[in-house]
Amino acid sequence: MNDEGSPGDSWTLRAEASRGWISELAWAPNGRALALAGATGIALFAIRRSELHLRAVLEGHEGPVKGIAVSPEGAMLASAGADRSIRLWDLKRGAAMRQLGGHGGSVERVAFTPDGALLASAGADASLRVHDVRSGSELTSIGSHDDEVRALCFCEGGRLLVSGSRDRKVCVHDGASGRLLRAEAHADWLRVLTAMPGDDSLLLSASRDGELRLRSCRDGLPLRSLACEHGGLDCAVVAPDGRTLATGGRDCQIRLWRVRDGAPVGAFVAHDRPVLTLAFSPDGRWLASGGGDNRLRLWARAAH
Repeated sequence: MNDEGSPGDSWTLRAEASRGWISELAWAPNGRALALAGATGIALFAIRRSELHLRAVLEGHEGPVKGIAVSPEGAMLASAGADRSIRLWDLKRGAAMRQLGGHGGSVERVAFTPDGALLASAGADASLRVHDVRSGSELTSIGSHDDEVRALCFCEGGRLLVSGSRDRKVCVHDGASGRLLRAEAHADWLRVLTAMPGDDSLLLSASRDGELRLRSCRDGLPLRSLACEHGGLDCAVVAPDGRTLATGGRDCQIRLWRVRDGAPVGAFVAHDRPVLTLAFSPDGRWLASGGGDNRLRLWARAAH
């Protein structure tokens, strides 16, 4: 493992931009564009010659944008707003398509099913909602949590919807009916939920105290756990090949871990303030990070 505070051997800083407070990053499936959500709305960047080029700014939310998701085919972006609204955008034209409502508080996160037909949203009102993307109609409202829902994802091809909350619970639901199938508790509130690349029957959950768990999404069977005890975890993401995990948090560093056994394999200072969000490009060549220093940074994987 690299010495703390020194650059990692595998990643070097190639580009950066300033966009104010940053909440979430999401790549287009082709890896040529990066979307950023934050206090100033949604910014779309093109990646050309290892540089970030601001392509468009999507305006419409009345307040900060808390979360974003790009549809599987890359044609659409969904955004979750502090203004209690969800908006759908045409990425090719950079234009608004539709506004969805239903939440009684800030919308924190959104997630598409793998086929792009459904969109789930998580809110500060402790609810989950599932929407039909084509019509915009709300199909299901779910109330499994007692506090803000801050993380969600679909597993098993969209058959399961998983949510995580400040109430410290991970809840697994039937994706069609919204029926609660099971729940488990972390010792702290949930920050990250993601289906594993290449095998979306496996679920990675991460809580504020730095505990990460890899489990079967269907039955909760534990596979391995990891304690990232470095002052508090804010974000975690798995590389597309499923072999490397990157985490970020209060210590301002990006830490790299081997998924197979949880071994640490690198760490480097990435921002001047906490690392709030991370996103690997679809080919694993780039790692984008957003920090509390209001900087977007693009890291390049070194050739081996």
